[in-house]
Amino acid sequence: MGLLINNELIWISVPRCASVSIERALLNSNLNIKRLQMDEDFEDTHLHFQKSVLYEQFGIHKTICIKRDWFSKWMSGLYHLFYWLDFTKIYTPIIKWENIDNNFIYKTFDTDFANAIYKKDTNDWDIAFLRLIKETSMKDKIYDSNGNIMPEVVGILSVLISQNFYKENKPADYEFDISEIDKFSDFIYNRFGERLNIEKLNESKKIPNKIIVDDGLKQWVWDKFEKPFEKRNTLI
Repeated sequence: MGLLINNELIWISVPRCASVSIERALLNSNLNIKRLQMDEDFEDTHLHFQKSVLYEQFGIHKTICIKRDWFSKWMSGLYHLFYWLDFTKIYTPIIKWENIDNNFIYKTFDTDFANAIYKKDTNDWDIAFLRLIKETSMKDKIYDSNGNIMPEVVGILSVLISQNFYKENKPADYEFDISEIDKFSDFIYNRFGERLNIEKLNESKKIPNKIIVDDGLKQWVWDKFEKPFEKRNTLI
């Protein structure tokens, strides 16, 4: 979701960067909040858009977002992806979170996978998504609990996309680390006089797995998912 706050500040929603918590707090506040039309169309979904899309609807304004260590964000996204598959029961995960190891990551999340999810063609996303489930084809339509058609389920793959993708490789005008949400809240209060009630929602649980976090794994994730957005060739 992307939001316009008091007609002067655009909130860039980045997956696995407290986006659900911030979004809920802003929508429940007394601030003047405008939503993207697509968000209005899919009321019960949590979507993410690039900065240029937000500019197109809201106009050019200063931007604000929550940032996070790139590797921590990717690992959180990986967990959330498999948790979502297990929780929704729409599809059957090809492996349980507890059994995922480095070899599975190297085999599955390769260059072809990364290239596919950075494309806007749904067919590419389908191909990538099918690597993660036991089903051999995608369902034609998915409905929510109210019988409404949901957006493409493969959109859940966005949790693995670099935060720089949504910011289009340029920092927001105001950025706050996920470990310092209180500073974000103070900024909103000092600027607009509204104290947000930010709850911890959609937080990753610490469920054991077989992944060994080492330099090799970090370099793999960096090369496939982050390096295209950085001029540097070494880890940060």
